Amino acid sequence: MTSLTAYFGILDVGKVKAGDFVVVSGAAGATGSIVAQIAKIMGATVLGIAGSDDKVQWLKDLGCDDALNYKDPNFVKKFRSATPVSWCISTATD
Repeated sequence: MTSLTAYFGILDVGKVKAGDFVVVSGAAGATGSIVAQIAKIMGATVLGIAGSDDKVQWLKDLGCDDALNYKDPNFVKKFRSATPVSWCISTATD
């Protein structure tokens, strides 16, 4: 089911295509890691979000263009820096 959830979510619901920017929260999990890989196959730029530095490195090894640790005290600044300003609406505060 994990693969089907990822496949239909990213392709049918998200309609990801080449040139898109995709942020995957929980990217080191079963579904998230497959979502990240499918998005890359489709030609998207992928930013993975995970909860440890080891998982961040694993996501980069997996093929994510970038990955961030949401537990990092500078996460909000790093997230803002890593995402295109044209679509990023942040409700987080520093």
